[in-house]
Amino acid sequence: MLPLRERRPRMNALRRVCGYCGAVLGGPEEAPVSHGVCSTCKRGLLPVFLDTLDDAALLLADDLQAQSANAKARAATNKELSEIEGKPFGDIFGCRNAPLTEGCGKTEHCSGCSVRARVEDTFKTGKAHESVPALIRRGDGTERRLTISTRRLKKGVLLTIHR
Repeated sequence: MLPLRERRPRMNALRRVCGYCGAVLGGPEEAPVSHGVCSTCKRGLLPVFLDTLDDAALLLADDLQAQSANAKARAATNKELSEIEGKPFGDIFGCRNAPLTEGCGKTEHCSGCSVRARVEDTFKTGKAHESVPALIRRGDGTERRLTISTRRLKKGVLLTIHR
C-alpha cells in the first residue's frame, strides 16, 4: 500500500477553477481540476441564496458590516444592494446614532443596542438567538420595533428580521 501522500494529490497541487464562470483561481495548469467559487460569483450568488429565506435577512461580517441582503431586507429598507453592502446595521435601518461622528457601533449609546449585542454574542460564542425583540430609534424621531434572530455561519452572522 502506498503512503497517503503518494495516493492522493496534495491540495496545493490542484488547479482550482470557479464552477460557475470558469475563472482560474490558482494552481498549476497541468494539475487536476478542483472546483470552487470565485469572489465575483460568490457576491452574485449570496443574494440569491438569501432570497430563499422567508424573512428579511442580512449577512453580516465580523466587523458587523453587511455583506449582502435579500430582496425582503432591501424592500424593508427601501435600499438597493449597493447601498447596503459594506454598511453597518444602524446605517441601513436609519438608527439615530449612526450619523454621529463616531458612527454606528462606536457611540456611547451603541452598548445598549439589542441588535448589536445579539450579533456580537453570536460572533463570539456561536450561540444563535431566536425571536429577540429589538428597537431601532430612528433619526426622524420614529421607533421601529423588530423581532430578530441570529445564526453563526462560516464567515459571518445571518441576521433575520421577522415580521
